[in-house]
Amino acid sequence: MLFTIKIVAAQGQSSITITNTSWTPSVGTNPVSITGNDYINSTLTSSVYQSLLNVNSNEGYTISINKTDIDWIAGLSLWVGRTGDGTASSATISANVPFIQLTYLDQALFTGNKDRINIPLQFEIRGLSVLLPAKQYTTTIVFTISN
Repeated sequence: MLFTIKIVAAQGQSSITITNTSWTPSVGTNPVSITGNDYINSTLTSSVYQSLLNVNSNEGYTISINKTDIDWIAGLSLWVGRTGDGTASSATISANVPFIQLTYLDQALFTGNKDRINIPLQFEIRGLSVLLPAKQYTTTIVFTISN
């Protein structure tokens, strides 16, 4: 199985940019070693610094996130976590939260104020199974900034 995660940023009065806007993990071809067991590693996890988000804002903002499935299957779930605060001279950012599951509805990922760079993001795909058809699954993650 191959997965393609595309990342895009929607702009408002403030702006965001994201580096490394694609993650393409794949599931190996190792067979299941024990009869009756599902795929042993049922979660694929990206690097802790898979993508870096930069915020350009002179005021308070909320970064929201959702996903738009292109070719995805209901048994898989995509999760994102902010794994650090990035850097800024005087800006604030809300506390890190555990991974959140992405859906087609906007969800607040974090809030902050003023410019902040290199905010690290990590992604996970959960629900892998030998019962899923072997093919490429694709979704797009949309980050939105609002003031």
